Amino acid sequence: MEIEFKNKLVEKNTAKIKKIIMVCSGKGGVGKSIISYALTKAISKNGKKVGLLDLDIHGPVEQLFFRKRSLFGNKEGLEPVYSDSIKVMSLGFLSKDEPIPIKGRYKEEILENLLSEVTWNSLDFLVVDMPPGISDELFFLSRNFREKLSAVVVTTPSLLSLNVVKRMVKLLHQEKVKIVGIIENLSYFVCKHGEVIRPFGEGVEELEGEKVIGKLPIDPKLEEIVALEEEIDYANTFWNSIKRVAEIIERS
Repeated sequence: MEIEFKNKLVEKNTAKIKKIIMVCSGKGGVGKSIISYALTKAISKNGKKVGLLDLDIHGPVEQLFFRKRSLFGNKEGLEPVYSDSIKVMSLGFLSKDEPIPIKGRYKEEILENLLSEVTWNSLDFLVVDMPPGISDELFFLSRNFREKLSAVVVTTPSLLSLNVVKRMVKLLHQEKVKIVGIIENLSYFVCKHGEVIRPFGEGVEELEGEKVIGKLPIDPKLEEIVALEEEIDYANTFWNSIKRVAEIIERS
C-alpha cells in the first residue's frame, strides 16, 4: 500500500520532537489508552518533556484522564491541554461524547492538522495512542516520521489476541518501523493471599522475534482512575510495572 502524506507544515511544526512512540495493537480492548496515559506520566516523572496524542479519531478517550482541562487557541495555533508538565491533545476535548463519522481525505486532513497546528514545541517524547488494527493513522506516521518513530505493541496473553497482534508486528517490520518491544497487558492477577492467577494463560516471551518488555497485571484500581479521577499511581500494582516499561522505552 503506497500512501504518501508528507506535509511541510507537519514537518516544520514537529521538528523539535525528538522521538515519537506509537502505542499500537492489532485489535481493540487490550488497554492501549490506559497504557499510553501511564507511559506518558511515567516518562514525565523521570524529568522528560512529554506529549500525549490520541490518534484514535473514532473513539478518543484520553480526554477522560484530563476532564478539568480545556483547549484554547492563540496566534501560533491550538494549544494542547497542559497538565503536570504533559502536553495532551485528543479530539475528545472537542467532540465530547458525540461520534466523529469521518473517513478518507477528511481523516487525512485531521491527522495533518493535529501535527501542524497544535503547538507541540520542544518534546523529548510524543506518545501516540493509536486506533486498533491496521489504519491510515499508522501509515501516516510511518511515512512522515520514520527516522524518529518507534512502536510498542500491546497484546493480552490470549491466543486470539496474540494471533492478531502477530500480524501487526509483521506489518511494522514491513514498514521498517523500529519496535521497542511487546507489552503483555492483563497478564496476571495477584489475589489477597499472594496467589498469582493467569486467567488468559501463560502468554509468550517474544512474538515474531520481538521481546516482551513488560507483563502488566490486572489491577482493579485502574477503573477508579477514571471514575474517581485519581492519579495513575493510585493503581500501585499496575504503576510499578509500567514504570519499568517506561525506563526501557527511554533507553531505546
